[in-house]
Amino acid sequence: MPKKQNERPDINKSPFSFLIGSSATLKKLRARYASASATDRQHAAEFVYSSDIASQLFQAFAPDMAGGDGLSGPVEALAIDPDFAPALLSVGSIEYQLGRHEEAMGHFLRLTTLPPDAANLVEIIDKAGDFLINAEDFARAERLYHAAVSAFPAVATLHAGLGYCASKLNRKPEALAHARKAAALEPENAVLLCDLGWSLIENNLLTEAESCLRKAIALAPGETMAEGNLEHLGTLLSWQA
Repeated sequence: MPKKQNERPDINKSPFSFLIGSSATLKKLRARYASASATDRQHAAEFVYSSDIASQLFQAFAPDMAGGDGLSGPVEALAIDPDFAPALLSVGSIEYQLGRHEEAMGHFLRLTTLPPDAANLVEIIDKAGDFLINAEDFARAERLYHAAVSAFPAVATLHAGLGYCASKLNRKPEALAHARKAAALEPENAVLLCDLGWSLIENNLLTEAESCLRKAIALAPGETMAEGNLEHLGTLLSWQA
């Protein structure tokens, strides 16, 4: 039976690494843009990616009128431009949810190798890290944050992500070192100071933790997380009295 002319690559059935070599649609896209400039590839990928998002929104509001599986846009965008960060994030997330965890990590880790001036790159890497953390896959999230910190050593949020993973993997002293680094990079960031305060509590450095948490609250009055941590600290100090 001949294939339908409008058949779309189906990442539900096969990983991207297979589709890019087997799908006529994706091979044609990859060949068409292989000799294009990086800017032209990015613009073309962004157009396909954005069009798919619009299609998904239309499908949500008018499902009887919309078509498509909602997955082809990111896949086709990645075929056009292997370095298009939003598509790497989307395809990686899809692969992960389909149980192809190492395929997903390949896409996520590729983000850390892209040129540092790529639009919103650090935020996209952090979203990939958050995705893995929300899946409670702290070991893979740590792998991603390690690579990210190596690529962007001056970005506080990446050190914070790495510290959070270390804490969840029960390596409290290492988590504290990363929390200190994050707060040192952004000393007026109340959220990072709150994280540092909690890490200090976990390492039983209670006096320093109190000072850190009070500074966080002074910088951001009403910071409920810092206030909760400080209340917990007060309980610990009362037990030691």
